[in-house]
Amino acid sequence: MRAGTANCETIEVEIAAHALEGIFTVAFDVAFPASQLRYEGYAQGPLLVRGPPRQAPMFLVREAGPGVLQVSMTRFAPDPPVAAEGSEGLVRLRFRRVAKGSAEVDFLAGTGSAIPERVVDGQGQVLATRFGPGHGATVRVP
Repeated sequence: MRAGTANCETIEVEIAAHALEGIFTVAFDVAFPASQLRYEGYAQGPLLVRGPPRQAPMFLVREAGPGVLQVSMTRFAPDPPVAAEGSEGLVRLRFRRVAKGSAEVDFLAGTGSAIPERVVDGQGQVLATRFGPGHGATVRVP
């Protein structure tokens, strides 16, 4: 997770994959301070649309509750999996300021997580990956 664009009213957080081969499907939860930010939308990153694929990848971002987003994305067969060489963007999440303060936007893992955090290859095998917490971005809302 890394900082994206920001201005006085909006911020973006980019979710990226780093040096990982065989990416076909990705799913995770993101926690954000709902008292300070409102989720506004997402933009596809360049990694899953590389190719270009025969069929456009599917991206789903759902606000599961206050301060929790469920994010999933996948390519479709017969398109092959992709590889992140270095750090490459999967999706950018956009938030709007609703109050001042400082808080973390981070992966939500463990018992609070609604979906398992994972990256799956084209054969349905889970790839060894590491999500947060501790991989997020600090957000300071002026």
